[in-house]
Order: sequence, then C-alpha cells, then structure tokens
Amino acid sequence: MAGEAWLAFIGRFGILLLLMAMFLLAVWFVRRYMGGARGGKEQWIRILAVHHMSHKEKFMLVEVPGKIVLVGVTPSQISHITTIDPLDFQGRDPDGNMDTNAFSQILGTAIGEHTDGQKGA
Repeated sequence: MAGEAWLAFIGRFGILLLLMAMFLLAVWFVRRYMGGARGGKEQWIRILAVHHMSHKEKFMLVEVPGKIVLVGVTPSQISHITTIDPLDFQGRDPDGNMDTNAFSQILGTAIGEHTDGQKGA
C-alpha cells in the first residue's frame, strides 16, 4: 500500500517537472527566436523624444530606418504629423544626444506647415 502511494507521488512529481521543463523551453524559444519583450537584436524603431500634451496625449519623435517621424499619440489612434529626412535633422549635439530645443523647433515647424496647409483650403 505504501509502495503504491510512493509510485503515485513520483509519477505526479515527474509530470510536474516535465511541465516546468516544457514551460522553460517555450520561454527560451520565444526570447531566442521571436525577440521576447526586449525586442530583437536590432532596434528598427527608436524613440528620440516625447512631449506630453496631457496624461493621455503626446507627441513622439520616432526614428525608423531612413526617416525621422513626428507622430501624435492618443489612446485611440496614432497620427502621422510630418516626416523629416535624417540628413536635414539638426537636432543632435556633437555627442549624438537629442538637443533640448530640437523637439520644440520640429513641433513648431510641423504645426506651422499643418496650419498653413489648412489656411489655403
């Protein structure tokens, strides 16, 4: 009777170990081949600056390969505002860090272009 109880315990413990091993293998697979939560080895999108308009609305300056994009973000949508050629972008200091005045200049230019386009309509 005691032998059967031990066999049942060992069987259940073995199944538990097998399930844990399968879970860890799945986590490893996701991180290895799908990038996991940290993203892949290469970062295709990089956020250069964020300006919060309110607790739910913000402007983001985003760098993607070959472009710098200014987008507006709300809880329900992301709106493209303007695209900047990286060669024309003067928003970095000599160390490559974002210049503190660059974002406001880009935003002002983008809003000016947007309102100028609406005035002519």
